[in-house]
Amino acid sequence: MYGVLEKVVRKTAKAAEVAAAILLAVMCCLVFTNVVCRYLLHFSIPWSEEISRFLQIWTVFIGTALVYRENGHMGLDILVKVLPKQAARLVAVIVDVLVIYLTILIFQGGFQLTVSMHGWTAPASGLSYSWKFCIVIFSMALMLIFAFNNLFWHVVSLIKNEDLPVNSKAAEQEGEGK
Repeated sequence: MYGVLEKVVRKTAKAAEVAAAILLAVMCCLVFTNVVCRYLLHFSIPWSEEISRFLQIWTVFIGTALVYRENGHMGLDILVKVLPKQAARLVAVIVDVLVIYLTILIFQGGFQLTVSMHGWTAPASGLSYSWKFCIVIFSMALMLIFAFNNLFWHVVSLIKNEDLPVNSKAAEQEGEGK
């Protein structure tokens, strides 16, 4: 069962990485093309900046979820480091539950925002602003997958009373070290 969970999380993260890379590449191409058109051909593509902004927002939100998966966000762990191992594991479970709760709240807010923006369109591209804000729903769904994975491993670690890798990258690095 552990292997299936890790495989799903790993494939989900890989798909998100690919999506973020594609969005970033498209954004760079749009900006570069617009700069070339503006300075060499003396005209600009009016919708290019707007679409680039949409793509940048999407890339940042996907990247935020991916960094969370790798425990790359800044955190304050002074308290956890002085606690006994079992208490630190319990704190990790509590933190995971809080992250899941807050992620669900942001997911709900993102859904409401996306629905409320349905009738609004961007001036240059004509795209609905819903496209700009639906990334909140997508990225929070990614965060939920990663947070439930963290919670699962932290609970297993608490029950087994031993340190276990929380994510696939940590498991791979631990495997290489042996």
